[in-house]
Amino acid sequence: MNITQQQFKALKGDGVQSEKELQGLCEEYLQTKRLPYIHLDKYVRCNFCHRWHPVKNDKGFADLDIKTPGGNLLVELKTKKGRLSPAQKYFKAEMERMGYSYFVIRDFDAFKNLIDTVISTRSIPKEIDDKTNA
Repeated sequence: MNITQQQFKALKGDGVQSEKELQGLCEEYLQTKRLPYIHLDKYVRCNFCHRWHPVKNDKGFADLDIKTPGGNLLVELKTKKGRLSPAQKYFKAEMERMGYSYFVIRDFDAFKNLIDTVISTRSIPKEIDDKTNA
């Protein structure tokens, strides 16, 4: 099996991607599907003054807030062994209580399948077929 240098760099020890690498792949996929999303980082670019401003990123907020034909989709990205922090568990519970869809995604294939399902059905599934989604 041939593997490119870029693919090799994206893999760690047991073939698991870091959350940062998974985030990059997911954001690229959203861009190819032309789905708007928000990724709160330490800075955000202002559309009015075109400058970067610091953002207070509350602990626990989902990695991606995706705008889809089926509605808002909140996604937390984790490695296979990654766990939600207490703040993330609280945020997840509060968002679900208010009716938002919140998913913990552990690999790119699960993310791609979720996005493809939302696009094709124009609705957000109640859960994904992934035993690690916890």
